[in-house]
Amino acid sequence: MDRCRDERRGDVFLETVKVSPISTVRVMSPVIRYDPEADVLVVKLGEGAVADEELLDNDVVVGYDREGRVVYVEVLDASKKGLVSSLMPRA
Repeated sequence: MDRCRDERRGDVFLETVKVSPISTVRVMSPVIRYDPEADVLVVKLGEGAVADEELLDNDVVVGYDREGRVVYVEVLDASKKGLVSSLMPRA
């Protein structure tokens, strides 16, 4: 993979990664947010509008853009799953 370009937009770090001679994918560093009142942990993995959401059987919601790429992962009851104590100190 060849890094073509990178840029910063607030707390979002983006880079364009050359995957093959004919395709380029835009990658961003994950942004982790936690809402203690709702006990919801959100990991934003991409930019763009969410076109579809899927609720998995483990109380995880995945948001997809129109091309089917994951935009975010939302974990419900995150503190009960141990994610808050393990992820948030690193964020």
